[in-house]
Amino acid sequence: MKKNSDLVREFLHSGKREAIVTLKPCPAAKNFCEENNLTTNPLKVRVLRFTLKNRVKVVLLISLLDRRPFPLAELKELYIKNPQVGGSNLPRRAKKIKD
Repeated sequence: MKKNSDLVREFLHSGKREAIVTLKPCPAAKNFCEENNLTTNPLKVRVLRFTLKNRVKVVLLISLLDRRPFPLAELKELYIKNPQVGGSNLPRRAKKIKD
């Protein structure tokens, strides 16, 4: 079974601007969920990649799977307007994935 970080790494190496991947809980997360009566079902997410004007590369994992009502260009603009959406200051929380 592939690790979720491997799925993201594969996406980064693919050169694609977006893809849909299925994330599965790791054993620790699965145990936590089971102990707290939470679902352990895999989660489909859309992975987006874009570059900001200042050359900062951004990779987002979002639950908005349908591309028609939520095109990449519009999501990029929303991110530019408010990069804190979805978390408290995403750029600081971002985790570098090693090649």
